[in-house]
Amino acid sequence: MKYILSISAFLLLIGGVFWYTSTPNMMGMNMDGMMMGQNIPEEDNLAILHDANVPEVQPTQVVELNDGDTFNLTASIVKQEVGNRTVKRLAYNGQIPGPVLKVQKGAKVTVNFINNIDMETSLHSHGLRGDWQMDGAVPITPAIAVGESFSYELEFPDTGVFWYHPHVREDYQQEMGLYGNMIVEEDGYWNEADQEEY
Repeated sequence: MKYILSISAFLLLIGGVFWYTSTPNMMGMNMDGMMMGQNIPEEDNLAILHDANVPEVQPTQVVELNDGDTFNLTASIVKQEVGNRTVKRLAYNGQIPGPVLKVQKGAKVTVNFINNIDMETSLHSHGLRGDWQMDGAVPITPAIAVGESFSYELEFPDTGVFWYHPHVREDYQQEMGLYGNMIVEEDGYWNEADQEEY
């Protein structure tokens, strides 16, 4: 037993020394021009919105869909008041988060997706099992160009809470508001104590 502990301690020590000597020393890095602690002027912030014709963001609505239903989902630019500024946001059907889609387990739903934002996008249904061609995972499936549309045939084989979002410039599009939930229910799945009302 002591032999195994000695070997383990030795390997841990060697691994630590190797990691320490192979990690670059951050203290010697030149941080000039990194903008840390600087205030960026509002005029340079791309999120400031000056177009009065852009609609206001709306609160999230719950949409109940049945097997075989068709639902229209549009990604578009909206505006939102934050402090004393009007900022650009991206929304599904004008809502941030996008509409909550409630379906029954086993349902199949068509989502007619329209891209009205200023860059290509997609609609990825995170966690759903189904046809890979309907997954919206760019570059495996094509992105939806500005002004274009695509009909996603979604299947809901599992009970649970899932979410939808783009798979193009996720760092920007999700942060700006393109995300929403899907709730897949099954009759008798939840007992009354665990059942939520929406």
